[in-house]
Amino acid sequence: MFLQSYQAYRLSRFVPRLWLNRVYVALVVLHCWSTPLIRIVFKRRVVLSRLYLLLGAALLDLFSTIGLAVILLTTYYKDYDPEIGGFPQSFWYNDEWVVNFFNEFHLVLVVSWIDLLNQILFYTGIIGAMENIKELLEQTRARARLQVGPTTTALATKEPSVGPVLRSNTLVTPPRHRFDRVAHTGLVIWGLVVLCLHVHGQTQQQLSQCLMQVRPWTATRPACVLLSMDCSQANVLGHEDDITPLWEVADPTAVTRIVIRHCPELRMPTILQTFHRLDTLKLCNCTIVNWADSAAITNQHHPVLTAIFVVRVNFPNGQLPPGMVSSDYPQSVYDSEFIVTNLRTLPDDLDTKWPHGGSIYIEMSQLEQFPSVLLRLEPTDLSLAVNHLTEFPVEAMQIPDMVFLSLAANPISTLETIPYTDVVDNGVLANLKLMETNVSSLPRWLDSLLDRGSPSQPSVNLHHSPFCWYVRELKNGTRLHFPAVDTTPEDELATVMLLSDVAAITQSVSCRYYFVTLYPLESEDEWSALTPVDRPSK
Repeated sequence: MFLQSYQAYRLSRFVPRLWLNRVYVALVVLHCWSTPLIRIVFKRRVVLSRLYLLLGAALLDLFSTIGLAVILLTTYYKDYDPEIGGFPQSFWYNDEWVVNFFNEFHLVLVVSWIDLLNQILFYTGIIGAMENIKELLEQTRARARLQVGPTTTALATKEPSVGPVLRSNTLVTPPRHRFDRVAHTGLVIWGLVVLCLHVHGQTQQQLSQCLMQVRPWTATRPACVLLSMDCSQANVLGHEDDITPLWEVADPTAVTRIVIRHCPELRMPTILQTFHRLDTLKLCNCTIVNWADSAAITNQHHPVLTAIFVVRVNFPNGQLPPGMVSSDYPQSVYDSEFIVTNLRTLPDDLDTKWPHGGSIYIEMSQLEQFPSVLLRLEPTDLSLAVNHLTEFPVEAMQIPDMVFLSLAANPISTLETIPYTDVVDNGVLANLKLMETNVSSLPRWLDSLLDRGSPSQPSVNLHHSPFCWYVRELKNGTRLHFPAVDTTPEDELATVMLLSDVAAITQSVSCRYYFVTLYPLESEDEWSALTPVDRPSK
């Protein structure tokens, strides 16, 4: 019973679905109270009593393991895309979906040694109950086959015993009966305790700024896993005294994700530093007026922070504020994404503060030059799509461990260096996205990257660029070769430039559509809309 109660507590802590919490607690309490009731009702039918008790325990254990997992998984089944072998990328940016997913999968996956022990004991209990039921049924059948009553010979030879029967002056209660009474009383009390704890958790205040709220039994304040600040909804500007009263009522130990939306004058509150379990911070459609060191993101206050998303945000003077470049910046952050911002540059010493590696996306912003600090930050995934870069940053090819680079929709005209020099890449880059650029030819030094692709997944994408327009003309027969062949020495051109076979060209360079920006901006605009989005009727 302790295991089932612990599972009910985990449900209250991780799963926001009220109905599922209530159903499971009802089953646990019912099991606690039905045990003594079954003993009383079937007092003279011991075998049937044991059978019912074993069956009830097995069914509760089965529901605690397989039943809960199936109920939780069926919610996500419709979202799963078998073609890509996972969930669509946009789902991982949907705040409510992703928080629910990671919270509820605590009940599906083994995430700690205690969970592993729990699962082992649950399944051991199921197997043990089934074995006992099987043994009980076999004993019942065996007794039914035995001859009932004494034989004729036994009756003839047995001498009747005649004599006085002595009555005891005291009624002795067997120790087992005393133990049963204590155990049954304990079960009734335990069920009452579980019910009271559940009711206590359910009575916690529902917060409008809480987009996902759980109800742990031991909570003293509303446990908000996904905390928001919508300045438009609250009709405020986003100053500290606007935000703090709404956030301080929530239990800071429960908050794992914060979303701030539609604040025209955001002054980041110092209360941000009280959320020590924060793993994701998102700002959407805001203008940052002040983000001081007193409200900075730091390793001391945010030791498990992993991702920062900044969408449609204006920074002071087009630069990162002090609160985002603390000298104690969390080294756990591996995903920093900026989409539609006025960022014009990055601090030269950012590599001494931000962690190295991970993903850095600065898309649809105001960068005019490749920030040299990125070479020292050494991201594994880098997107500078839709900025104002006019030169291809050949030095980026030497970033260790970088496997993905997107410079899509930048006014880049050539990858060649003037005068021509060979560029040695690090041999790791696997994807170079140059969609919607002005690139019309490829240099010889790009051959090593082109060779790392495959016919089904070329390593370079030039969709909607002059290069792909020429490929279309080659396919239509209106062109015999790339124009660069007439103006550039062959030893300076990539091997693919010397081909006229379109099939061979498209096996090395893709002209198929690919997302220009990696951040799902359209989906984010729908989720964060100021007014409800009209949906087409089905």
